[in-house]
Amino acid sequence: MEKTCLKCGHLQQLTEGEPSAACPQCGAIYSKVEQRQARDATARQPAPPRAPDNILLLVALGGNLLLLMAVVTLGMLYVDARNLNQALLQRPNTPPQAQAVPLPPRRTSTAPPPSQALSDEVSQTPERVITGTSEWSAWVPNDSGDTTSQQGKSIRSPDDGRLYRIVSHDFKVLDLKNHTETTLTLPPGFPELSWPTAVAYDSRRHLVSLASLGGEGFLYRYDARAHRWLDYRSLDNLDIDALTYDERSDRYRAQTNQGSLVYLDGDGIPLP
Repeated sequence: MEKTCLKCGHLQQLTEGEPSAACPQCGAIYSKVEQRQARDATARQPAPPRAPDNILLLVALGGNLLLLMAVVTLGMLYVDARNLNQALLQRPNTPPQAQAVPLPPRRTSTAPPPSQALSDEVSQTPERVITGTSEWSAWVPNDSGDTTSQQGKSIRSPDDGRLYRIVSHDFKVLDLKNHTETTLTLPPGFPELSWPTAVAYDSRRHLVSLASLGGEGFLYRYDARAHRWLDYRSLDNLDIDALTYDERSDRYRAQTNQGSLVYLDGDGIPLP
């Protein structure tokens, strides 16, 4: 039996009974030499490739950057949606048909003196006299051909004999005895008068009722005896073009700009 020393290469012939743990030439122990060479062979094997640290850092930075961009984008979308919602809520609810109503023509400088002009204009203005019963009247144009006034633009109060009428965007009262005219302005806290369209007289309560288109539309009531504004009520976008009052049924009859006929109770609330 032979044994080769891994340290010096000596070939030893072994016979039965002779020890074989060490080399007779160099004295190296076979088992220790074999273990050392096995460890050296394992250490000499190449290590697996390792990714550089800077690549891992770049990957981490890229992920954080994408996350930041997503957060910024979502924030911008939220701000845009909130601004759009606020713009829609703040947009005025003005009836589009109100913009198409033409203004009454202005008078030229050839008009007669104020006192004579008021007299002539009163004589040509159609009047609806309240007699205590139901009253319906149709509009008939005056001889001058002026069609700027329409049905429901003026009403005479039997309490003081004054004429209440709509003139352009104002509401005025005309004293027929003294031929003086005064603009009735709304008190603080009332909605601004915009696009007045019709006027009627409540003979039970002695009130002058004025309908308008501005905003959501309003019905204003004026006390003809106390000569003061009483109250107002929203018409909730009910566009009234003509208005009359029936004392027997204690209700208003109104015609809208769409041609439909609606009724309101004595307080101005639309009836079903």
